[in-house]
Amino acid sequence: CTLEPRPARSASVQQSTLEDFTYVTEALTEQIFNQDQTASVDHGRIMSRKKVLEEAQEAEYLRQFQAIREHPDTTPRSRRLLELAREKGAGAWLTALPIQSLGYAFNEEDFRGSLSIRYGWRIKNMPMHCACGNENSIDHSLSCHTGGYPIFRHNMMRDTIADILREICKDVQIEPELIPIASDFSKLSRNNKDKARLDVSSVGLWSPRERNMMDIRVFHPNAPSYKNKTLKSLFKTHEQQKKREYNSRV
Repeated sequence: CTLEPRPARSASVQQSTLEDFTYVTEALTEQIFNQDQTASVDHGRIMSRKKVLEEAQEAEYLRQFQAIREHPDTTPRSRRLLELAREKGAGAWLTALPIQSLGYAFNEEDFRGSLSIRYGWRIKNMPMHCACGNENSIDHSLSCHTGGYPIFRHNMMRDTIADILREICKDVQIEPELIPIASDFSKLSRNNKDKARLDVSSVGLWSPRERNMMDIRVFHPNAPSYKNKTLKSLFKTHEQQKKREYNSRV
């Protein structure tokens, strides 16, 4: 897609931002200008104007997104990446405070690599071929089981959820074994093994003494086998697979 020159784009954004701040803080500006120490601040007016601007900003972002998505030069893969970038929480890591003790601080290489994955750019100095012998790419490395990278991503998500649960729940366990089931009930679940496990369990998430069981599925939406499926249908398919496998046992 062709973008307008950066200087003009930056000047336009700066002017728009200045006008937005002026609009929202007009009442405060008047009070300061008049040196009025008796009038109370009309917070309702400020919040109302702020809401109007947020709605207008969201509408403008949506317009820009649709223009890029429908541009003739935008490939189907790029459209999928744009949709993924707009998923709820997909950009949270970009606005999180870089607190090192929580693992939120990226070095330059990690940040560039994360942006490349987000937008489908080739990572600098990425090997041309995978250890499995196939041509390497971001899509391939996120799906290939050689080296265990998909398992690493799954376990990292599992451990993060467990760490968060430990702050609010009791008896948090990773990969707890499920109670063995009698042969008469084995047909109720696809996974009827004696030592079947879920990823995380905890007590007290929804009610004080209730044990909650969670299982995590990490998948790559841009894998070749998923290219003709919508994101909504992929989420639903994986959710239903997990329910068929474990729901009757928990």
